[in-house]
Amino acid sequence: MVGELTKSIKSRHINLDCISPILTGDLNIKGKPQRLCAWCCEEEILSGSRKYCGNLCAESARAWAYPQKEEGIKFLLIRQDWKCNICQYNYRVLYEQIMKKEGKTFNGPVDPKVYYWYYYIRLKNKLLKEFKIEVDHIVPIYKGGDSLGLENHQLICYTCHKEKTKKDLSGKRKKLDKTIKIG
Repeated sequence: MVGELTKSIKSRHINLDCISPILTGDLNIKGKPQRLCAWCCEEEILSGSRKYCGNLCAESARAWAYPQKEEGIKFLLIRQDWKCNICQYNYRVLYEQIMKKEGKTFNGPVDPKVYYWYYYIRLKNKLLKEFKIEVDHIVPIYKGGDSLGLENHQLICYTCHKEKTKKDLSGKRKKLDKTIKIG
């Protein structure tokens, strides 16, 4: 399903309201169509208007559609071991300090099932300008990179992003097909 969404959506933004649960064609106990999670397609949705089987699927969908928001940052930080993908600046140290100051304990690895969005907002706000978290397209969109999803995104600090953008802009751009087909 995610692959199909990526193929069909060419814009940089998506409204998750247009994604709906999958109808299987079977009927549930109450005689209504059985619906599957709009993200993982595996779990039956038991209650009325829910689209996702749980919080992890809902967060995954939001991270896929909005990689620059807190959910996307969370997934990218975990994937990158809490470091800038270029200079290896460690964001985990400041995140731990924020959590301790706020009264939460931070022991061991980050549990991907637990999501404290407000700590990620605080992390973004407390960083010095040169280490601010920025979401970067690994392959720029104008060179054919995907705009949605996390596969073509990485977290890098402001300084590294500035240097990478300068390097990316010096290369050749992907040629667009400008032919118009009539009929």
